[in-house]
Order: sequence, then structure tokens, then C-alpha cells
Amino acid sequence: TATSPTGRTIPTIGQWLYGDNLEGNIGGSGADIYSRANIIIQNNTFTNSYASNVASSIYSYAYSHSLRQNNITITNNTFQDCKSSLDTIVIETSSSGGSGVKESEITVENNIYNNDTINDELTLNIPNKIFTGEPITITGTYNILNTSFYDPDILEQNKFQIYINEELVNITDTLEFTITPTEDNMILTVQPTISQTRQTSMIQASTLNFTLEDITATIGETTQLTAKITLITDDTEMEVNTGRVYFKVNGKILRDADTGRIVYADVTDNTATLDYTVPKTWNEDTEVTAVFTGTDDLPQKTSNTVNPTITTPETSEPEFSVADVAATAGSEVTITVTTKDLDNGKVVLKVNGKTVKAADGKLYAKITGDTTTFTYTVPKTYKAGDYTIKAVYTAGATKLEADATLTVE
Repeated sequence: TATSPTGRTIPTIGQWLYGDNLEGNIGGSGADIYSRANIIIQNNTFTNSYASNVASSIYSYAYSHSLRQNNITITNNTFQDCKSSLDTIVIETSSSGGSGVKESEITVENNIYNNDTINDELTLNIPNKIFTGEPITITGTYNILNTSFYDPDILEQNKFQIYINEELVNITDTLEFTITPTEDNMILTVQPTISQTRQTSMIQASTLNFTLEDITATIGETTQLTAKITLITDDTEMEVNTGRVYFKVNGKILRDADTGRIVYADVTDNTATLDYTVPKTWNEDTEVTAVFTGTDDLPQKTSNTVNPTITTPETSEPEFSVADVAATAGSEVTITVTTKDLDNGKVVLKVNGKTVKAADGKLYAKITGDTTTFTYTVPKTYKAGDYTIKAVYTAGATKLEADATLTVE
């Protein structure tokens, strides 16, 4: 049993020496323990072992012309920060001129590895299209090349350290993890916990900003919803002329009132606009957002939320009046009723208490504009003098009255 491998004592096995102070002096292979005999190495801690050639901690040369090598046991050891040009443990099991130890007679188990030199391969798969603020998934592969030198389950104790700009940000169990770039350029480094191997990639991200502009709206009138896209790649602002945008009001997507389909606005010159008639339900607490649906080259993006500024439309007081007229007995006269800003109602006109029929023969006239006219024939029996004209407007529960004078000359 080998003990205290980092000590400076030089023990021997047969005629072969081992010890970390003999690095480079025995057979061209430096290690804390260099063995060419049956050996058991257990319950040791190898720390900061160093060799400029193939093995840093254990070099077991399992071959001899005179001795059948049949037992190499390496168990319950800890290897911490051990460094060499190839591996922390090297076990050679055959050589020309003799027979080697069978693999089944070598036991390497229950060892712990932390930041050691291991002959391995680490690759990373980085997406081609990367944007700041948008999560990306990194995958990769990790393989140990000389698996027979180590514990069969060595990969089960391994994790992966994730560094961003040399700062440790995460430790994951597998080579599949998500990062969100926060800068245009950042350095990603991945290192297995068992190994000193590091794989570094430059993450070059584009910046995609999507902004809904402020909204000023008047109830019942058309306003324009405008969203702008800014794409910056390598410090250069790019033109965007593809993709579509839809809008949401209080979380609900705007749809065509007739078809129920989503209303889209195409992106042209980095801008998408939609003309929209503002309903009565809008107020200054209404929340409006825009959603860029994305393209093959650009991700989906949701804008900021905007509360519209609601303006009150200019309104005038309704006007209802009837004009004075003068006529002679037996003549026709046009009586004009002003019905400005009055919608959908009816007007009844009476002269001297009697209803005047409308042009269509009905006892009332429907309002169609700012004025409503009646043609009235003055009875021949009317003597010269003044007669009353009364106009009455009704619409639902609303009723307005206006008076005028018919002067018979």
C-alpha cells in the first residue's frame, strides 16, 4: 500500500522507485507514484501533483519479463488539481516482449476527481442566431479518451461549470443549459468539474428592440397604433422589412369585427402601423401592447405596454328651433326646423294646433341632417294676423319643443 504520495520520502518496490520528487527521472514518466509491480493504492489524497509528461499522480507500468503482473488496485483516493501533459492516472497493460495484465485484474473505483488533467474532448454547440435578452440553449458533448485509466462511473460524478466573462454563473449536471446574453459580446467558458479542460466560445449577440409608441386617442375616432423595430448587429443598425405585428388591448388580440381574424400590420422600414377606431370602452387605464411574430432570422418579441392618452372630441350643443315665416292666405310656404346634432329622432310640426304632414304623407318627419323642412298650404280662410307654429322633437325619452310665428299678410 502506498501512502502519503505528496511526501518527499522515496520508498521502493523491488528495484523501482516512486515519489513525486522524481518527476521526469524514471523511465521518462513523472508521477507521485511510479510502479512496475503489483500495487494497491488506496485512501490517499493527491493534491497539486505535477508532471511535465504523461502522468501526474499514478503511472502504473503493468509489464515485466520476470513477473506476472496481476493486481493493480486504485481505490478510495482523492485527486485534486493534479496536472500533467496527458492524464492524472496512466495504466499501461501491455508491451512488446512480454505479456500484460488483463483488464479484468485492474480495479479502479470509488475515487474522487476534482480539476485534474484528463485526456478528454469537450465540444460546444452554439446557436447561429443570438439576441440580447433572448434565452439560448447550449448543448455539447464530453468524452474521456482513456476510459480504462479511471473509474467506470467517473462521468457520473462530473458536472459542468459555466463561466460568463470568467465569472462562475452556474453548475449543471449535463451539457445542456440555457443562458441569456445581456451584452453584445460575452465570453462563455465551460469546464468539467473533474477535468482542467476548458472550452471557450465568444457569444456575439445582436440587439433587437421592439417599442410601441405613445398613443393619443379620441373616442369614436381613428387613431394610429405604431410599433418600431430596431436591430443592431456588430454596432450597425440593420433595416427590417419583413415580419408582421399584431396588437393586444387589455390582453385580448385585436380582431376583425366581421371575420374574427387577427388583424396584422406588416413591417416596412422597421415600422408597423395599424389604423384603429377607438371604442367607448377605452380610457387612460387601458393597456395596449404589440407583438412582433418573428421571422426565420428574428425571434418573436413583445413590446412595452402603453396606456393611451384619451382626448375629448369637440362637441356642440344640439340645436332645435323653427323659423318664423310670412305668407298670404291660400299660398304654400316652406317651414324649416333646425335639427343640428340631433340623431335618429322624429319631428312633428303643428300650425295653429293642426299637424302638418311630411313630404311622405306621414304625420312626422325623420331627421336626416341639420334641417328638416315641411311644405304648408295656408288655408284661404285665414285672415291677416299671427298664427302659432310648434315643432316637437322626440327620440326615446328625449323631447324638445320650439315655437315660431306664421304671419298671414
